[in-house]
Amino acid sequence: PIWCFIIFYGYLERYDKRNSWDLLRHIASLSFIPWCILGDFNDLLSRDDKIGNYDHPNCLIQGFREAISNSNMSSTAIVLPEQSLAAEKAGLAVNKKGLTLKELLQQTSHHNPKVHRDALIGIKDLFTRYPAEQKLQKYAAVEKLRERIGDDDKVVRKSLYDLFKVVILPCCKEDNQELIVSLLMPYIFNAMTHLVVDVRMMAFDFLDLILEFYPPSFSPSYAEKIFQNYEDILVRNQYYL
Repeated sequence: PIWCFIIFYGYLERYDKRNSWDLLRHIASLSFIPWCILGDFNDLLSRDDKIGNYDHPNCLIQGFREAISNSNMSSTAIVLPEQSLAAEKAGLAVNKKGLTLKELLQQTSHHNPKVHRDALIGIKDLFTRYPAEQKLQKYAAVEKLRERIGDDDKVVRKSLYDLFKVVILPCCKEDNQELIVSLLMPYIFNAMTHLVVDVRMMAFDFLDLILEFYPPSFSPSYAEKIFQNYEDILVRNQYYL
């Protein structure tokens, strides 16, 4: 038999939810053969599906229900083995939304900048709640978070800077400082050569953090490369002089 298979990803922002619902209705109106739609709708059919502390308005639940009903769909939840359900997180360190560090670090690689920002805020919250988890996972966190030093989104970079300055680097100050510096410097240098000037300039803010927290571990071999990058910025963008 012939049937149609559709992959769907719903809008994240609440003010865009109606667009998702209208799209579902539109898809249903176009199909004259059996069809199956699979994906992440970023919506809830019931309050029982909610995980975390933030409330989900009844109007959004009702709107999604109506869209499903209008589209003549029946819903089936698929639970993957790697998904962490609330019951499986008992005793684990989670942030106020019920997410583990592993889940939050994975979200920092998401294509949506807002997801990046929320993940960084979530990591800050988790480490504040569970200092022992921070001490245990700090190197793994730095290794993943350093990828966002050259992020195109200014708010993401600022959130990362605050996370490093207030939470992560102070915690690592008494540990292997050379390791932290060696993990961060390649990504700082990479950001210094970014096409976007704002990214290049903020790379020096991250460099300042290294100098602030780990001055003895800063190798003189970095100096020449730093001066070259800064000179290039001055030459190309004289308004920063």
